[in-house]
Amino acid sequence: RGFSQLQLAPLFSRQAADLTLQADGGLRVDNGARISVDPGGSVFLGTTSKLLEVYGQISAPAGRITLAANGDAIGFDSAQAIWIGKDARLSATGAVLSTPGNNGQTISKVLDAGSITIDAQYGYVVAEQGAVLDVSAVAATLPIALLRSPYVRSTRIAGNAGLIDIRAREGGLLDAELRGQSAGALGGRLALTLDHGGDVVVNYPGSPNRDPGRLWKVELTQNALAVPNGLKPGDNIDVLAPGRLRFGIDRALQGGFEQLAFNAEHAVAFKGDVSVPAAQNVRALAINAPVIESDGGKAVLAAGYVNLGNQSPEIARQTPQVASGGNGDLEVSARHVDLTGHFALQGFKRASINSDGDVRLVGVVKKPANINTAPTRPEGSFALQGDLALHARQVVATTLSQYAIN
Repeated sequence: RGFSQLQLAPLFSRQAADLTLQADGGLRVDNGARISVDPGGSVFLGTTSKLLEVYGQISAPAGRITLAANGDAIGFDSAQAIWIGKDARLSATGAVLSTPGNNGQTISKVLDAGSITIDAQYGYVVAEQGAVLDVSAVAATLPIALLRSPYVRSTRIAGNAGLIDIRAREGGLLDAELRGQSAGALGGRLALTLDHGGDVVVNYPGSPNRDPGRLWKVELTQNALAVPNGLKPGDNIDVLAPGRLRFGIDRALQGGFEQLAFNAEHAVAFKGDVSVPAAQNVRALAINAPVIESDGGKAVLAAGYVNLGNQSPEIARQTPQVASGGNGDLEVSARHVDLTGHFALQGFKRASINSDGDVRLVGVVKKPANINTAPTRPEGSFALQGDLALHARQVVATTLSQYAIN
């Protein structure tokens, strides 16, 4: 007694912890609350029903933050959601970890940013304006030993930015500030996915007794807000976002993300004029859906690499799609373009696809119906009603691909 005291071990000697909180009912991180783990640790919050609400702070530098609605204990609930309030701060930024060396010098390393995953396997995702999700990189000036020399040189070392991955089954309204800034190395990655998995579950949307014709679409605007004034936890979200995930693409561009992927079970729809300009220096952009829609505006997509089409191997989705005309205009510019799988344009009168290199026609191998079925030849098709201009060094199908442009 009296010969010891409780102390927190220094950061360099601690093993990063993983925290899991799983609730059968609702789960709430309130205003002023803070959950924090050491660099490289993880935080998992999950709920099987009701609401998973975050209004406070969650920090996992160079680690993983996961929010999951991973159960439907009460069946379909039009208010079930992962709800990220306006004061919430989720941070998995990069970090600098320093350790004392044997010679009295400090040994430091720059850790890449981690990931933030929002996974509504059931229900919706709502992220209010004011909330911040941050996977930005960090950099530090570190002493680097010179080869065959007793001297060191101060050198700026940058880590890579991380990943924000938001997935929903029923719909989403996303107004949060998203950050994936580069510190001199790679910028962040952002993926948005709306997919109910093709499940036909009684009393769920898409089933014979509840909106059997519903389609699941990611709707992209330039900067429109998605969360209506007055919407609060517990409200019916399905009437506002029935099979829709709504997002203003400026939030990704202002956040510094270098890789963008928008994935939808049925369609990615451009609402009004939407532009990803070349000045944003987006390295890779994927629009992944059986249908790409326009309501009459102009969609300008410029990136180092652009992939348009349908990447799903599911037999029910990987079939030729029906095109329809309209007043929309699609303009794609990239160093390299892939047209993938069976997909169609709807609502467009013109499409211009410009590649400094190749335009590749990429077939997709359908998943076999059973393990005894031999894989099929990769196939795909690009359908549109209107004018098509292809400018490239060459337009070529990938090996074995059977591909048609209609």
